[in-house]
Amino acid sequence: VGSDQRGATATHRYCIVNPGEAPPLRRGDSILGQRQQALWMAIRSLGQFRATELAEAASTATLVIARETASGYVADLLRAGYLAIAGSAPERKQTLVYRLVRNSGPRAPTVLRAEKACFDLNLMRVVNVTAPVTVGRAA
Repeated sequence: VGSDQRGATATHRYCIVNPGEAPPLRRGDSILGQRQQALWMAIRSLGQFRATELAEAASTATLVIARETASGYVADLLRAGYLAIAGSAPERKQTLVYRLVRNSGPRAPTVLRAEKACFDLNLMRVVNVTAPVTVGRAA
């Protein structure tokens, strides 16, 4: 806000040119973001998977992802509506098969567990992860 010679006030409007990045996952924890990105790329390439298959597909020589890590990320994405339960594996009835139903883009949705939210870097918005999981078959 500024004023001209007659005492009138001028109003300036600003807009965001670069929307920036998502909020930090946790201070000093960049490996979590790498794991989520690796898992998201594997989810997008597999389309339909079990948590064990996902952990194997996302792991590399320098970044090993445990089945428990993959299961946690899958559960969060399921609640956020990115995944659906496609069924159970024929050889093991308790092993669920998941399917990608919301492919928002190449950047991994960032799960913020403390905030109970998921920030989608492709849409640049927060998605709720506290919704109840709907069990059913994906189309």
